[in-house]
Amino acid sequence: MSNPIRLYMSMSLDGYVAGPDDRPGQELGRAGGRLFNWLDDRESDGPSGQVYREAPATGAMISGRRTFELAGRWQGDHHNSVLLGEGRRLFDHLGGDHIELDLVRRLEDRDVTHLRYRVRRPEETA
Repeated sequence: MSNPIRLYMSMSLDGYVAGPDDRPGQELGRAGGRLFNWLDDRESDGPSGQVYREAPATGAMISGRRTFELAGRWQGDHHNSVLLGEGRRLFDHLGGDHIELDLVRRLEDRDVTHLRYRVRRPEETA
């Protein structure tokens, strides 16, 4: 059995992963840092602390080129529910295929809800 792949992503309720005008020196765009206010609780025993401790336990981290570049090739720190109004969307280009997700965990903490989904395989959606 293969190991599962997990995606950890902070996204606003309206679907943005960065505010407007994201660029070097302003990697999360204007006001985009609000997506990561939940990290203030990363040392806690609460849900945000639990999620924070789980991320490095995955064994590897994969990022997109844009994130890698804007984070200064990991020499910076690029490391939440918020409305940004505009910026860069995570799900802009999904295509026409229908994707089914099963909610497997929901943890609520101050100013954030951590959700974990399992992607259904095509044979499971029929």
